[in-house]
Amino acid sequence: MPPASKPPSIHALVPLESGGTTARSGFMYQDHIAVSFCVEMLAERRIEAIWCEVHDDLTLIWNDTGVQEVEFVQVKSDRRDSLWSPAVLCHRDKKDKAEVKGSSMLERSLAHAKCQEPHRFRIITAADVHSDLRVLMHERGTPQRHRDHPDARALFDKITGVLQDLPADGPGGLRFWLDSVLWEVRGVEEAVRNTTTVKLSGFLHDFFDMSAPDQVREVYDFLLHAVEQSAAVRVPPPFDAKKLPLHRVLSELKAKIQALKHPYSAAGGNPLRRALTRMGMAEMDIEHVLQEHAEHMATVRRQAFFSGKDAASVFREVEALLHRLRLEYKPGSAEETPMVRYVRCLKALEALHATLPADGRPPSPIFAE
Repeated sequence: MPPASKPPSIHALVPLESGGTTARSGFMYQDHIAVSFCVEMLAERRIEAIWCEVHDDLTLIWNDTGVQEVEFVQVKSDRRDSLWSPAVLCHRDKKDKAEVKGSSMLERSLAHAKCQEPHRFRIITAADVHSDLRVLMHERGTPQRHRDHPDARALFDKITGVLQDLPADGPGGLRFWLDSVLWEVRGVEEAVRNTTTVKLSGFLHDFFDMSAPDQVREVYDFLLHAVEQSAAVRVPPPFDAKKLPLHRVLSELKAKIQALKHPYSAAGGNPLRRALTRMGMAEMDIEHVLQEHAEHMATVRRQAFFSGKDAASVFREVEALLHRLRLEYKPGSAEETPMVRYVRCLKALEALHATLPADGRPPSPIFAE
């Protein structure tokens, strides 16, 4: 009997479903989970790449020991009225009143166990699990996960009672899946985003000396967009556009952070510079205005303001004030130079600034006379 052929590498393995990416409405939860792994990849450098909808919902390529290990991740955002249970995990679709073998959530996860690299599984849900499945939430390899533990044995018996034709042993068997899977309950989308934002803020502070909330949000949205693009794109094998390797994400992130820290040196300039240029302001004066603006925004980012007035209300007042000043503008007047107009705007803003409560008042928009 000829020896069994070696399984293909994950990098050559053909996905079980190759019909291309369909419309992705309702996939935001999965994308936020992917962002959480992006942050983990950047901060800990143990994940080598994240693949979006190539094999499973997410495929993680780990390499923290010098050897690649693959993790197939299923993400379920269902807001269930009941808990996840062994019955739901083992439920099969039906066709002509007959069960479709291989269609259960467990079997679809296990079906990915076909690559030569060491591999494992993860299920991430928004809703909580029944006590029967809680054993899978313990870390792999811990005493609670041992096959002889009462909870592990009870779960094995429940599953085999439903999926009676599922092999118990071997690389594609139930015991292997139960040993290799980790179940995580992450909560609703907002909870996922909040938790990831905290971790991202710590990473940006430690590695890039950046912690302003608006900048953290911009970086988060940048990563979210990268995930969405990778998941939605339709490309033939080897699906490179659907893969987010660490080196590429880090390189693009550094460029994004450079633009956030130094917006006036970024390609294409910025709207404020363009507006001042259209006004006819001299380059020396433009640089002075941009520097004042940068210093003002840096001060605002370091502290929380508007404790006495709602920020949105203040911004509306500023917009109304500037709109009135635009209506009063007299183009062509010899006295209405760009700098005169700029100073008039600053003084009007200073008057508005003086009306804000002293408690929590942001710094004055005027830095120098």
